[in-house]
Amino acid sequence: MTTTTFFYRRLGLQLCPSWPGHLHLVGSLLHVSLHRLARKHGSDVMLLRLGAMPVLVVSSPRAAEAVLRTHDRVCASRPYSLMAEVVMYGPSDVGFVPYGDYWRRARKLITTHLLTVRRVQALRLAREQEVSAVMARIGEAAAAGAAVDMGELLGSFTDDLACRAVMGKSFGGEGRNKLFRELVSDTSPLLGGFNVEEFFPFLARFGVLSRAVRAKSERLRRRWGEQLDRLIEDHESTATASNPSKDDEDDIIHILLSVRHEYGLTREQMKAILLDVFFGGIGTGAAALEFTVAELMRNPHVTRKLQAETISGSLSSALLHFYHSSNVRMLDFFSFLSSVALCFGPQ
Repeated sequence: MTTTTFFYRRLGLQLCPSWPGHLHLVGSLLHVSLHRLARKHGSDVMLLRLGAMPVLVVSSPRAAEAVLRTHDRVCASRPYSLMAEVVMYGPSDVGFVPYGDYWRRARKLITTHLLTVRRVQALRLAREQEVSAVMARIGEAAAAGAAVDMGELLGSFTDDLACRAVMGKSFGGEGRNKLFRELVSDTSPLLGGFNVEEFFPFLARFGVLSRAVRAKSERLRRRWGEQLDRLIEDHESTATASNPSKDDEDDIIHILLSVRHEYGLTREQMKAILLDVFFGGIGTGAAALEFTVAELMRNPHVTRKLQAETISGSLSSALLHFYHSSNVRMLDFFSFLSSVALCFGPQ
């Protein structure tokens, strides 16, 4: 990371001694490996060398504030990624695009149009219906004495909810919801996984690995493009109809179409933003829920305390109005566990 020397001199944070090549210290669970190293060395920051790449690991609130607030613009941009360039259209999304005018416009669009309080409230009925469907499936399995694959169940739940938010309705019967979940599952390892050329740039001279990565990325981009173009075209035809439905007016694609001229969005930029929504709604949401359930299973005493609170606070109301702030505030321990899961989960 190019800002390592800057932080070392300007922030006065003591760096852990670095030695060539720390890849052998990093396991498949990156966040766990970095946590163990931070505990061992007890520093605010650590300077690691993963191959030829210097990486600054921030592991204290003080250092995190320096990075994320005081000097946030210095670290706002991600390193270049060939996969992100291909799959995310340039990149043109919010997560991978470098900090600049487009990033500010895209962020403004998301915060003022897509992730507003009104949008959250508009999706309340959809959340209640999806939670009810999940509870019904669990109840049927319990009555039959059958095991429940919570990973599959929670993945399906977040998938259906994200699709309803993006498209205005569920296409579970057509298999389109499952297709988007498979696309997220196939794309996430490519964007967040280990790319040899990023850590050993000299290998890029040969081009063998980059050609293989680009080919795989372009196949995924075509698969995403076919589905997203179809959705956008369907909404464009609906928007020209004389009586568009209320669901169509509220979903994310319709909102993007209604503000595309105001924000100067191209079709590819719209698709990149939709990709962010799918990755955040399906991948991150399912990971957070599955992590929470796994931790509750590992800590039965916490589960019993949560059960006691939800029962005393009306279990059905708590579940059906999970995201309604006035109901969540009534369940203090439930709110606390939700915050802990979001902070420490593998998102």
